[in-house]
Amino acid sequence: MNPEIEHSENDKNMTVEETIFECGRLGYPIDRIIALLYYRITTEEKNQLVIDLQTPGSEAYKLYDSGKARGQFETMSGLKSAADRGDIDAAKILENIRREYEIEKSIKKSFG
Repeated sequence: MNPEIEHSENDKNMTVEETIFECGRLGYPIDRIIALLYYRITTEEKNQLVIDLQTPGSEAYKLYDSGKARGQFETMSGLKSAADRGDIDAAKILENIRREYEIEKSIKKSFG
């Protein structure tokens, strides 16, 4: 299989770190990150990356988490702008997301 076929031009120009950040921004699960990087890193690096993505404090975890936060911010910001322009569906979605965040916050506070 030709690795050139597996990657878009955008993906080929991104570093592994940029790819991890973007995957976080897009909410990709770990298996899709590994699939995306399949031809770019060794088997040992893939195995370590799986561990690192699940280890708070590791560089990969911080990159992914930062990307995830950026993606959530962009989504919320877009919904807020649409709601401010009178989009009722956007306002409802925004309110539901805020409610979910509050529930998650309460659960974390209560159960660690």
